[in-house]
Formats: sequence, C-alpha cells, structure tokens
Amino acid sequence: MPNQQHPTKTFEDQWILHQIVSQDALDFKAHLVKVSGIYYRFTIVTSSKAKRANHYIVSATEGNRLILSPYQVKE
Repeated sequence: MPNQQHPTKTFEDQWILHQIVSQDALDFKAHLVKVSGIYYRFTIVTSSKAKRANHYIVSATEGNRLILSPYQVKE
C-alpha cells in the first residue's frame, strides 16, 4: 500500500520531468514529442500571443502526457 504522504513517483516524474527538448523533437501534427527515445503526447502551456519556441522544458506530467513550457536556452 503506497504511503499517502509520499506518493510513488512515475517514471516520467523521475526521468523526464525538467528535461529540455528542442523544437525538432516535436511533431505538431501528431502532437507527439520524443524525449529520451520515447514518444509522448504533449500540451504546450504558453500565452496565445507567443510564437513557437526553439526549446521547451517538461514542466509537468499528467500520466503519460507531458506539459511543455517555452524555455530560453542561455548561450
């Protein structure tokens, strides 16, 4: 029985959360993103006026759906 104070983290929470992905990893037509060799459905959280970003960060997970936020890569 899982401990309610410390719920079991999913694979995505442990290994995919906070990963940075480039726009090249996203298939906007199929709504799939490839992260660490695995394809996931995704949702992008952004303002309606924002253009597509070059990079995204996995900011949250909902089951096997990833929530992506635009990410500014520092060069």
